[in-house]
Amino acid sequence: MEKLLTAWLYDYKSCPLPSVGTLLLQPGFAKILPGENSMTAPVPFIELSKKESSSYALLDFIAAQKQITAPEAESLLQHFCDSLNQLKAYQELPLSAAGSFYMDANRALHFKSVQLPITYFPEVDAERVIHPDASHNMLVGDNHTNTTAMTEFLQEEAIVKSKWWIPAIILGLVAATVILFYYSSQPICQSGNLIPVNPIAASNSFITNDK
Repeated sequence: MEKLLTAWLYDYKSCPLPSVGTLLLQPGFAKILPGENSMTAPVPFIELSKKESSSYALLDFIAAQKQITAPEAESLLQHFCDSLNQLKAYQELPLSAAGSFYMDANRALHFKSVQLPITYFPEVDAERVIHPDASHNMLVGDNHTNTTAMTEFLQEEAIVKSKWWIPAIILGLVAATVILFYYSSQPICQSGNLIPVNPIAASNSFITNDK
């Protein structure tokens, strides 16, 4: 029975177990290793879901493989499921090459999937591709924007900063023109202190004897 259930699980990715739940073959997830520029392949694993599913197709498969009637196949499957529910705490029941069922201390049934050899899932090269022209959403402070709008904003700001000297030169030229015009419109004689000074006769500070 265990081999038939395992074969059905691998073929259809799901195996119904009446009164127990459903075994599901999950595809797994790939893992990116940025520092090594590589990616591990997804490793499939088996998990036990508490949700039950229809077992009609599985019963027909068991009956055909064992060459028995459908009611007999149903009896065999139910007997297997009853043995799972009757497991004691920490007791295990293997399921061929897929893994094993086990009961925890709280009488909850679990499935422990086998670890498949890593050689069947080699790493592959993974290098991030950056598209310079592609626009991506981003958060700047509390504002939502995108890389295109942000690039345009930074370019405009850089242009404004790179032309700060133009207004300074214009103001300097205007100031120089005003000063030049002011001095060129004044008479030359008025530039500087050219008012004549008349000397005052000195007073006699001593007495001379004329003989």
